[in-house]
Amino acid sequence: MRKFRIGVVGIRFGMFHLKTLVNMEQAQLVGIADMAADNLVETAANFKAAAYRDGIEMMDQENLDAIRAGAINLKAHL
Repeated sequence: MRKFRIGVVGIRFGMFHLKTLVNMEQAQLVGIADMAADNLVETAANFKAAAYRDGIEMMDQENLDAIRAGAINLKAHL
């Protein structure tokens, strides 16, 4: 079965999505982007995903199939 490569933007409001995605058989969480989170690197490591401060860079680097916006102000993260 093909897994969809997914990135999440925003940790604070995206934590629920992170926890859900890692348990979905058809999803592969490959990147997390958050420009403000102090715990970005630690969180990404815990979820076995790459950490990015810039959502555009994550999109450029990860060949994503989908993005889940867990940020209230998505424009600020991109």
